[in-house]
Amino acid sequence: MKQTTNTTAWKTRALRRGTARGLNPMKTLRMTLAGRGDGRRGLPAETPDGGWSSPRLQSMEDAFEAFSAVTWGRVQLELEEPHREAGNLVREIRRLEQEFSAHLREPPKAPEAGFFTMRRRGEEALSEKQIAQRRRRELEKRNAPYHARKRQLEAEISGHYARLNALCSLITETGNAARLICERTAHRVRLLADAYWNGAMHTHPKADEMPASPEMTFRSGAEQTYLAQHAYLIETVTEMLRTRAKLRGAEALPEEESK
Repeated sequence: MKQTTNTTAWKTRALRRGTARGLNPMKTLRMTLAGRGDGRRGLPAETPDGGWSSPRLQSMEDAFEAFSAVTWGRVQLELEEPHREAGNLVREIRRLEQEFSAHLREPPKAPEAGFFTMRRRGEEALSEKQIAQRRRRELEKRNAPYHARKRQLEAEISGHYARLNALCSLITETGNAARLICERTAHRVRLLADAYWNGAMHTHPKADEMPASPEMTFRSGAEQTYLAQHAYLIETVTEMLRTRAKLRGAEALPEEESK
């Protein structure tokens, strides 16, 4: 519980830092003045590929990349155990489903002809109805281990799927939160870059040739690395849960139609 609270706290703090509300007038003024100073020195300068950049803009992009790496690194650490548990559940569910299928292929043998009317020693005085009731109880007792094992396997599989679904939701929500944190931070950096750019255009000797806004690329290589590491597991879990939902829906369909 304490770990969950701590991880939630850092996400909340990061989200607050990444909002545009954190861009106060003093920060905007400082970036505008920095842009004016760089503009007098001909910065941002045109790059060989036709873009415009400056050491300050490049440092802002690098800072975002570093922030993204830290954010997704924390996600990796936070979800290390959930990913491991999800992988173990996938293997266990597959094993249990194979066992369940094999169990269904070997149902109890049907009673022989005349079983429900067969009288055993000492049952001569019993009625046919009483004999049939006794044979049914015998058959239920004989088949009880089969049905008990079937119910046990169904319960284990159902419980594992429920846990797998919870883990999938946790992994998805944590990833979405990290992505939102990075998007808000990128937005904040972009606003600072705009203030810098506007300042530079007031003093830059080639202001007429400069684009209206900086062409910045906010890369998140850490996110791509994280997603690539777990892509197969997430695809497998998602497909298993989707197939499970379809099967459960098909089982419930006759009952719904009867209503």
